[in-house]
Amino acid sequence: MKAMAKKTMAKKAMAKKPTVKKTTKKNTKAKETKGELPCSPRATMAPTGKRALCSGVNNRMTRCKGKQVKDVLWKMKYKSPKSQQHLTYNLQDLRYDLLRGYLKVKVLRAGTSAASSSKGELPCSPNATMLPTGKVALCPGVNNRMKGCKGKKVVDVVGKMGYKSPKGQLVYNVRDLKYDLLRGYVKVKLLRAPPASKATTVARGRKSQPAMKVMKTTKAMKAPRSRAASAPTAKAETPNDVPNATSAKSSTSSSSTKGELPCSVYCVMRPTGKLAKCPGINQRMERCNGKRVQEVLNKLEYSSPKGSLTYSAQDLKYDLRCGYLEVLAPNSIPWR
Repeated sequence: MKAMAKKTMAKKAMAKKPTVKKTTKKNTKAKETKGELPCSPRATMAPTGKRALCSGVNNRMTRCKGKQVKDVLWKMKYKSPKSQQHLTYNLQDLRYDLLRGYLKVKVLRAGTSAASSSKGELPCSPNATMLPTGKVALCPGVNNRMKGCKGKKVVDVVGKMGYKSPKGQLVYNVRDLKYDLLRGYVKVKLLRAPPASKATTVARGRKSQPAMKVMKTTKAMKAPRSRAASAPTAKAETPNDVPNATSAKSSTSSSSTKGELPCSVYCVMRPTGKLAKCPGINQRMERCNGKRVQEVLNKLEYSSPKGSLTYSAQDLKYDLRCGYLEVLAPNSIPWR
């Protein structure tokens, strides 16, 4: 009987041992993290900037900025006023920060980064230059950031430039850029690189050669004269009788633009009143009202979300095709 009792006791002890080995602290934390997370473990943590009364919340918000949830949860330590020792960021802290609005999480697609996502949300080109308009705001923080961003590119300001505000020291973000553009505190201008000209590399003695070629093409386009007038003379080949290369180029460019235009250069432009989603289209419609095509084409400048642009032949074709603009006959009276 004693031997039977010992065997049963040994069996019970063996049955209890594996259950104790399976339940470890690491396994329980992993199960809680996977099953009870309010967001994806690969989501990026982005503090909203909301200030808390507890200094421990503010401390952990500054430390978790731009990191993924899996790199912060159960790993990051922060200082709290409740205890002299550092605490570990746990699941309850994550839920509290999300619930109170101190923190937001964002899941980035594969192959993208935080910098690329911010560039995608920009209302203008990242290489555009920021130019404050001089408009004074009631908030001193707006005026401070306008002084700091003057003459700089958007990519060098968004997410990098700090400025002083009544709320504290803040970083210029995409929302600030959209607000400043909408309220008219700042304008952006995209500066295009000047095209490389071959005339600078050519010697001075060879500058007259391209002018002679242009002169020959322009003479071929003109109507034939009489035999006496068309007789070749030696004086016509002198460089003094040849016109400048700039005038010849301007004549060829004007002839090329006239051939590409959908209407006559002397037609009068009149907006139809149709509003566009892009503010640049509405602005150029107001400025070209009642003018002729030759007065507007390659001369009128307007501000667009991409920067300060010049009205081109493509813009004219687009406005006519989409119904924002109509043209009147050259003999009609300009409609103002």
